Amino acid sequence: LIARMIPVSIIPAAAVETVTYVDRTWDTTNKKVVEETKTATATPIESSTTAITLDGGWYVVSGNVEITAAITVSGTPDDNLTCIILKDGCKLTASKGIVVNSGKALAIYAQTAGTGKLDAVGSSSVAGIGGGAGKTCGTITINGGTINATGGSSAAGIGGGRMSAGGNI
Repeated sequence: LIARMIPVSIIPAAAVETVTYVDRTWDTTNKKVVEETKTATATPIESSTTAITLDGGWYVVSGNVEITAAITVSGTPDDNLTCIILKDGCKLTASKGIVVNSGKALAIYAQTAGTGKLDAVGSSSVAGIGGGAGKTCGTITINGGTINATGGSSAAGIGGGRMSAGGNI
């Protein structure tokens, strides 16, 4: 018998990293915020000039990242939440906003020092973080970081787009 080696193409897995973050919840019994450090496997968000969609799952921002086109969240609150972790010292600039329309959900977390930053500016009639033009905002939960959100023309910084209801924040 003669054995032959058959070349096999190996496709690398998507780049992911294990990252810690701080989860904050409300303790109704003791009436205080409880912090717990957790770990997630997250996909890095990198600078881009094209529109991006963040499906449900975990994403992480390191260093200075600028997205010059719209970021759209497609994760849902019940089974496919979209989560962004802002690493300490990072800055994410979303110069066309982060669109979280009704029925979609976004949670933003920070690390221990809480020095990660997010600057989001909505375009035209779009919220900085929230609904598109004429669209109600989905569910947005902010667990940490410094968030600066400015809406486009007649839109909320965080909330609904122009001519829409505010949503769930």
